[in-house]
Amino acid sequence: MTKIITLYGGPSTGKSTTAAAIFAELKQRQVSTELVREYTKKWAWQGRKISGYDEFLFVGKQIHEESTLFNRVDYIVTDKPLAMDIYYSQRYASPTIAAGIRAAVTSFYAAAAEDGHQHLHVFLTRSKAYDPRGRYEDEATARQMDGEIRDMLIELGYAYTVMPTTPEAVREYCDALIHTASMPSTSTSSI
Repeated sequence: MTKIITLYGGPSTGKSTTAAAIFAELKQRQVSTELVREYTKKWAWQGRKISGYDEFLFVGKQIHEESTLFNRVDYIVTDKPLAMDIYYSQRYASPTIAAGIRAAVTSFYAAAAEDGHQHLHVFLTRSKAYDPRGRYEDEATARQMDGEIRDMLIELGYAYTVMPTTPEAVREYCDALIHTASMPSTSTSSI
């Protein structure tokens, strides 16, 4: 069973930095972990325009990156949860595309859970200044998106942990993961 740590928040919340920190912290503790980065970020740096149809590509790329690691590592850390594609498609694509993305993502999460993998959803709170580099949205929009993303997690029924983007919070989160992993197995359903 692989646990997938998925980090949520609007642009410049600190998802990439926190993903890298969790990855490094777990690796330092010799925990079998891999990092799956945000495919879309390359496009932002290149200044490429994204169409609604591109969401299908992004979903496929992220599913491939995650699923190839199932049963090969104990943890995957990602700064681009697939559920974020639900959010972005609802925000920027047509209703038909958004419905397709939602169906693809929720069925992937359900299939992964059926196979024994667990998505651990973590909503990040901002603890650093907004950085506009490599972003499509401005700071005001990014902060508005924070609340909308949290609302989406609630609407989807995905349980989540709230965590600040600080080094101390990363260490505490990793402590809790390792402590939970060493506990006797109990049945939980978090997708």
